[in-house]
Amino acid sequence: MSTRALILSLTLIYAALLLVASGALPIPVVIGSLGLAACLIWVSVVDIRQWVIPDLANAAILALGLMTVGTIIPDRLPEHLLAAGLGGGLLWIVSEGFYRWRGFEGLGLGDAKLFGAGGIWVGLAGLPSVLLMASVAGVAFGMLVTRKKEGLRSVAIPFGPFLAISIWIVWLYGSFIG
Repeated sequence: MSTRALILSLTLIYAALLLVASGALPIPVVIGSLGLAACLIWVSVVDIRQWVIPDLANAAILALGLMTVGTIIPDRLPEHLLAAGLGGGLLWIVSEGFYRWRGFEGLGLGDAKLFGAGGIWVGLAGLPSVLLMASVAGVAFGMLVTRKKEGLRSVAIPFGPFLAISIWIVWLYGSFIG
């Protein structure tokens, strides 16, 4: 798939999800959400094409989240800041542990930063939903890819796009755990 087609496809998916939720969202949330969607699409395309998540994209997601959450629910900003730190720290620990155990990178630092930046948007309550949804989707995709290629036991796939769409869904629709 060409990069242009990939961007268009992702944009349509993100727009459709926002359209369904937008009737219940205040204008500042819709504006912040549009910025978030653009950054998450950016993250997804670059991670799929180059196997890296740009630090600038993660910084933009974090900054937009601070502005949006600080505007619409300022009293909950400390909890969302804590979610950013815990989310990023958790995936960093998983990444580091996997590297020490297996001797190669299984989860990039960009993924940890993305999960942390997403924590600003979804808060502590949303982190488990994001991680579960992204993990299940990533494993399912990996199983499909390995099933198509006989003899292949494992496959490397970028995790960023799965985190990105999961952050988006939990931001729009809320946590489905707890």
